[in-house]
Amino acid sequence: MYEAAAIGLGSLISIMLSMNSGLERALGQVRSLLIIHIVGMLLVSAILAFRRERPQLKSGLPWFYYGAGAMGVLLTFLNNWAIGALGVTITLTLGILGQLSASALIDHLGLLGMVKRPFKPGKLAGLALVLAGVFVMTLGKGV
Repeated sequence: MYEAAAIGLGSLISIMLSMNSGLERALGQVRSLLIIHIVGMLLVSAILAFRRERPQLKSGLPWFYYGAGAMGVLLTFLNNWAIGALGVTITLTLGILGQLSASALIDHLGLLGMVKRPFKPGKLAGLALVLAGVFVMTLGKGV
């Protein structure tokens, strides 16, 4: 079940990034970032209103958890910028390589409050295959 959800998530990311990039081309970088995040805030606000929940901040949370919102803006900016030059496929291919590399390190070291999950040889083989895939997909692309 979780695996199917993750595959669906990957499809939604491709669609969302294409929509974000189109908005950026139509309105410019800053306006598109503003609209993307205001619409997201309105959706979360509507969900909270529908569920009649009030958001409650917890004290004692690690400071870096609050950086996720700022990182979301940065990620949207960088994706819009890269997609304009590289296209959706190459941007996501290179992004997946970065995600896998960073997540392997985060898991292995237990960074950012995550449970430690040791890096095993199979993961190295998987990363090597992804790197080979990136190489094949970017041949002749000037990337």
